[in-house]
Amino acid sequence: MNGLIIDGLQIEKQSWKYLFKALGKDKTKENICNKIEITEKEIVATDSYRIHFIPNTFELTPGVYEVTSKNSKTIVLKKVDTKYPDWNVLIGWEKIKTGTEFIGSDDVGNSISLFTVFYELGSMLNYHYFNDIIEDLVKYTPHIVGNDAILFEHSNGNKSIIMPVNPS
Repeated sequence: MNGLIIDGLQIEKQSWKYLFKALGKDKTKENICNKIEITEKEIVATDSYRIHFIPNTFELTPGVYEVTSKNSKTIVLKKVDTKYPDWNVLIGWEKIKTGTEFIGSDDVGNSISLFTVFYELGSMLNYHYFNDIIEDLVKYTPHIVGNDAILFEHSNGNKSIIMPVNPS
């Protein structure tokens, strides 16, 4: 078996790799650690520094799900009765400023793209979080949104929000 199992339903795992890069690992943040939120439109994971969204094209039942096991072949999720943080309150969706669209490439190209985002939008980002969202040949459009976070809209339907690095 190779895939994602949600309450007995098996789903191909490849489309979830992007989402799970932002899955919380900090055990002190119990409300988000190893949990994702499924809404009617999107599936969301966050570690409180970044949020990754993928479209809910699987028509999965909305709710909060916990990762009960994960290995190289299978991820198992179980619906849990808990609240997920309201990320809409934390991030304003109004696009305050938009940067130049770019296409994901290699490490050098991604470094240049990150510098361009910083130069155009004036926001510093964690390079590792930035590099996690980049996939080859996918177009990205960065926007400054509420709290100086940067929203990346991906041409494949995925979205990411990365909180800026505080230099102090």
